[in-house]
Amino acid sequence: MINKKIYNVIGVMSGTSMDGLDCSLIKSDGINYCKVVYEHSFKYSTNYQKKLKKLVNIFPSIKNNKKNYLIEYEEFITKEITRIIIKFIDKSKYNYRKIDLIGFSGQTVYHNPKKKISIQLGSGQKLFEKIKIPIISNFRDKDILYGGQGAPIGCFYHKYLI
Repeated sequence: MINKKIYNVIGVMSGTSMDGLDCSLIKSDGINYCKVVYEHSFKYSTNYQKKLKKLVNIFPSIKNNKKNYLIEYEEFITKEITRIIIKFIDKSKYNYRKIDLIGFSGQTVYHNPKKKISIQLGSGQKLFEKIKIPIISNFRDKDILYGGQGAPIGCFYHKYLI
C-alpha cells in the first residue's frame, strides 16, 4: 500500500462581485480525500470595493499604458489579500507551520474567454514573500488556453459539494 501525504491547503477565492474574499482550509490527498477544516468569508470595506470596481470598469477603456496600470494596482490588491490571509490563519487557530500551500487565483479585472483572455491581479510571488507559505497561482491562463472558461477549480468544488 502506498502512503499518501495529506496536505493542509488554504484556498482563496475572490469573486466577480468584489464584495469579499472567501478562504478555506482543507486537508486533502489531492485525489480522493478532502476534509474542510475551517472556512470564513471576509467582507471588503466599502472603500476597497469602490476602488476595485473602478479598476475593473476603467480597465477595458484604457488605450495606452495598460501594463503600468496593472502594475500599479497589483500591489494594492496583493497587500489587501495578504492582510486577509494572515487574519484567516489567525482566526483558524491552525498551526501556521503545518500549512503546506495556498491556492490563489487573484482578483479578476478582465475576463473574455472567447478571446482567450483573463487577467487577475495579485502577485503570488509577493504573497509568498510576506507569508512564507508556498503559493500556487495563475490557474486560469492554461484553462482558457485549452478551451475552458477560466475557472478550472470550480468543477472540482461543485463535485465536492454534490
